[in-house]
Amino acid sequence: MGVSLEGYGIGHGGRGDGEGTEEVVSIDVAKTILGMDALASRIHSATRRIVDQGAHLIQDASRSYAPVGVPGNSTNAPGDLARSIIVEGPNEITNGYVAYIGPTVIYGRQRALGGALVPKTAPAMVFTVFGTTFVRTFVNQIAHPFMHPGRDTAVPSIVTMANTQVGLAIVGR
Repeated sequence: MGVSLEGYGIGHGGRGDGEGTEEVVSIDVAKTILGMDALASRIHSATRRIVDQGAHLIQDASRSYAPVGVPGNSTNAPGDLARSIIVEGPNEITNGYVAYIGPTVIYGRQRALGGALVPKTAPAMVFTVFGTTFVRTFVNQIAHPFMHPGRDTAVPSIVTMANTQVGLAIVGR
């Protein structure tokens, strides 16, 4: 019992009965190249889908970790940071695709990483929290990571989705 590869440009001849004869395999090179090109095209399309869907999974998870301000404690509306997390891409690069995921609000990186806040051009910073005005020359912002936890949360789903997409591309779907 054998497997027919005739439709893929691969055929065989000879008896193959174990009686001293050799099996001869013939390959239609043109059809094989066309088949490989079709596979490469499907893998290329699957890669773009994987990057696109993966980036949006990271975006969604990161938004769930983004801190939400309290009215009166910020000049930004609660949820602005989460809403500002966007996806750019996927964009084709030399070896595949890339997408960028991150916040667009100016304070996004500072909020995620924390650290010192100092005035850039004025002698002090002036801000109001719950109706009380403060004047400070230094403030230490506590880090509240949201992008890395979002990525870490999304990775298992991305791996499963990528395996499915590549598998479908290999079998021709």
